[in-house]
Amino acid sequence: MDRYSSQGGRRSDRSRSQPRKQRKTGGKEGKGQGRSAGGGGDGEGKGGKRGKGGGKRDEGEVLENDNRPKPDLNLADVLRNVEESCKDQTGSRFLQMTLKERNPQEVALIFDAMLPWVHKLATDQFGNFVVQVLLGEATAAHREELAERLRTEAVDLSNDKFGCRVVQKALEVMTPELQLKVVSDIKNNVVMCIKSMHGNHVIQACVKEMPVESLDWVIEVVEEEAEFICSHMYGCRVVQRLCERCEKYQLAGMLSKAVSLVSKLARDQHGNYVVQCLLQHGRVEDKKNIIQAIQSHVIDYAQNKCSSNVVERCMEIAAEGEHAKELEECRQAFLRALIGSPGDSQSPLRVLMGDKFGNFIVQRMIKHSRGEDRELLRKELEAEEPTLQNTPSGRHILSSMKKEFE
Repeated sequence: MDRYSSQGGRRSDRSRSQPRKQRKTGGKEGKGQGRSAGGGGDGEGKGGKRGKGGGKRDEGEVLENDNRPKPDLNLADVLRNVEESCKDQTGSRFLQMTLKERNPQEVALIFDAMLPWVHKLATDQFGNFVVQVLLGEATAAHREELAERLRTEAVDLSNDKFGCRVVQKALEVMTPELQLKVVSDIKNNVVMCIKSMHGNHVIQACVKEMPVESLDWVIEVVEEEAEFICSHMYGCRVVQRLCERCEKYQLAGMLSKAVSLVSKLARDQHGNYVVQCLLQHGRVEDKKNIIQAIQSHVIDYAQNKCSSNVVERCMEIAAEGEHAKELEECRQAFLRALIGSPGDSQSPLRVLMGDKFGNFIVQRMIKHSRGEDRELLRKELEAEEPTLQNTPSGRHILSSMKKEFE
């Protein structure tokens, strides 16, 4: 897992060559619920089809490339006891395959039979797959009726292992108007859903699938509960999805609140992912404020398991991010703070060379140094070559030097 992502979430910054192994589990995704981030990597999705977090496919789900034969059953017989049929693995597979054949008459028959049982089937191990396929193949009129049925139980479904998959599918396929209907009760239970190992994936799906202008109800709650949510194992994912999707003006209050908490979040096993995300997606002033806050106690942050990731991210964003030009002065000051005074045996650079987390930062310093500070760094490291050759971490630093300086 990329150490710059929670979750989870679904990060696209894979350009680093052989990134160091993630040192913590702040964004580790739940296994068996949720859809892929944002993301996260946002964890396993609808029974395996949408999940990117690993684990084998749920045998109850019929995928597009499923080559298993369709069960030899009669549709009329199956629909006579549709609840029992949907909850049976073979019956569920038969109904999924029948729906995917897209015969309008058969889809209508299945819809009429299933509608009264949607709530019970949505929370069933095999029934939830039939409901998901029905949502995907239903007509616009069918979806309106399904949205009304789901609305009344949306909170309970969102916090259920199987029901959360159905709500996510509904958000994926429904119009904005129907999405708002489905989430009408969820709006009053945002924190409860975020705290849930299942419900948090529904909130992430809302952020991903709904129009950004209709997400104020999520943003307001996150802003009000910023400290708790940013440092929560599931809440940190929601914050990242918001930063990735929404316009900065929408998040102004949330961003300012989160930046004010950097000293705590950077050291937190979950919050450090939020800080890294703010560095990636925040406003220029947010990035400057974070870099300066980290610089003020850079050695402490650099030697901490979680915040050392943030230190590295500060250097990367200042050197290569979209606002690198505006952050050049910050980058120079940050690197100089890490290098310390030339020849000082207790300089930050020399302290970090032998630290189990700090040595990775030294390698990043080599990569992201520029101009005069690059030359100063090279001289300081060359003076320490005999020492560096005696430890595994030191030899990694020497290897980075050879790659970057030669």
